Amino acid sequence: MTTDRKLGPIGDRILFENERVRVWGVNLEPGQRQPWHKHDLPYLIVPLPRAKNIIVFDDGREKETTKPSERCCGASRGFHTNC
Repeated sequence: MTTDRKLGPIGDRILFENERVRVWGVNLEPGQRQPWHKHDLPYLIVPLPRAKNIIVFDDGREKETTKPSERCCGASRGFHTNC
């Protein structure tokens, strides 16, 4: 799927990277929204604080996470935003 949206960075900073994995840090204040971005590789989102996080995908699907045990995995490439 393609998007006409302006894309931003995946995260605020790279915390760790090697030949198999890249770990991004993302800090969002309450009500703040992360820009639309694209993952070219499979990904795993793990919310650390107990807070509401809604992942909105390019096709309109939404995934809400409120605690670390509610992870979101992306087995394929894709566009999404977090709010």
